[in-house]
Amino acid sequence: MKIISWNCWGLGNLCAVTALFHIVKVQAPKVLFLMETKRSVTEMKQITDDLPYQGVFVVPSVGRSGGLVMIWKEEVNLHIQTYTQNHIDAIIYNNSSPAWRITGFYGQPDANREARSNPKPAALMEAFRSALLHCNLIDLGYTGNKYTWNSGRHHGEFVQQRLDRACATLEWRELFPHSRVTHLQAPYSDHIPILLTTHNTNISTRRKKFPHRFEEKWASHLDCEPVIQAAWNQVHPRGSLMFRLFEKIKHCRMDLIGWSQSAFGDTEAKLEEKQKELEDLTKQNTGDKMESINMVKSEINRLLYQEELTWRQQSRAIWLQASDKNTKFFHQTASQRRRRNQIIGVFNDEDSWCTDDNEIANVVENYFHNLFTTAHLDHTIMENVLDSVDRRITNDMNGILLRPYTAGEIKKALFQMHPSKSLGPDVLANRLKIILLNVIFDAQSAFVPDRLITDNTTVAFEVLHRMRNRRRGKRGHMAVKLDISKAYDRVE
Repeated sequence: MKIISWNCWGLGNLCAVTALFHIVKVQAPKVLFLMETKRSVTEMKQITDDLPYQGVFVVPSVGRSGGLVMIWKEEVNLHIQTYTQNHIDAIIYNNSSPAWRITGFYGQPDANREARSNPKPAALMEAFRSALLHCNLIDLGYTGNKYTWNSGRHHGEFVQQRLDRACATLEWRELFPHSRVTHLQAPYSDHIPILLTTHNTNISTRRKKFPHRFEEKWASHLDCEPVIQAAWNQVHPRGSLMFRLFEKIKHCRMDLIGWSQSAFGDTEAKLEEKQKELEDLTKQNTGDKMESINMVKSEINRLLYQEELTWRQQSRAIWLQASDKNTKFFHQTASQRRRRNQIIGVFNDEDSWCTDDNEIANVVENYFHNLFTTAHLDHTIMENVLDSVDRRITNDMNGILLRPYTAGEIKKALFQMHPSKSLGPDVLANRLKIILLNVIFDAQSAFVPDRLITDNTTVAFEVLHRMRNRRRGKRGHMAVKLDISKAYDRVE
């Protein structure tokens, strides 16, 4: 379903009506919410009669100020609930999914006009954030142009802001996980239309291959350790120690994957089967079925625990304990993480938006190729630069870093890994910790224990806040932002 919201800035102008008709023709939204129509009910009816919509609800303007309208297609089962001069609230019913609420909100004109040319009043912004928090609403983000409103003025008087947005609850995001918000363009109004698509039709249908990784729930099964031991002792490859180690791990991985498919299978189907079995046993119970009922309950609890372990591992929320009935939280976190990691499109070097899989692959390949390609600087120039840098690593420190690894160091690094993760601290990282305090400057806020890279953000906010609120004195200050991309991957 497509939904469009647009502050059309008055529909008494032929250009505005023409722009509206063009948007409807090109985008074909099922629901359309218009603000600041500046039309009465009769005037609005004359416009909507020429649009391909059957449902119409109009909130007339007060004189030539305000005015709202919500129109929808016949196939949309939409029912108006409440309305004012600033909002229209409705519920959309769907036979195949739960009903959900849609509310078109129009901010008060006086407050908006004041905020457009001046910094946003702190009290209004705090009230807006509190309202979103109270309603459990989160910003759905957007694709397209960053700003939705501009002043239309020239040069130094030009102002643009993102005033229009779409927000939803986590429950709605779970109902429509592929929803997207797009900023459109219109030849009329100082606002641009925003398009909400509940079902993303641009998702690639190409089957993606997902690597098989160790699942934490496997360790809860009694047969997991015997399977690992049998697979480890079964293979005796020839070659170097590292080659033999990799071959054993590879064989163990394949045996675990095959075993897990038979040992676990479809957890949801098993849960449904056990729930039905428990229901039948409870109906037949006259006191002689308690042992069977307790066994089925124990099996259901085991399956629920395994499901919770799976979702916790996928959510990466390893700081929260399983078996505390946090499955819903883990599911929401995993869903948010999946949406955040999904690449819908990227901008290439010409600032063109690319959504095709091959185009995205080319943009990523070119970016990293350029990042790790030398600029062919004269080696003598680089040597002169390095010679100007004071040496911080002494011969004793270098000896610590280069000495052969011991079995104790390897064991310590392995046991520092989280049970549900891999690639944690290694032996070299543990050695570096010893000398980092002598290498990294005091002002550096990363790579040293008890220092956070986010401290930079806090300091920057405090400095800019101080500069912004300084109203007296003749001596000014200036902040310079140095943007170093991949500073530790490219040192040229």
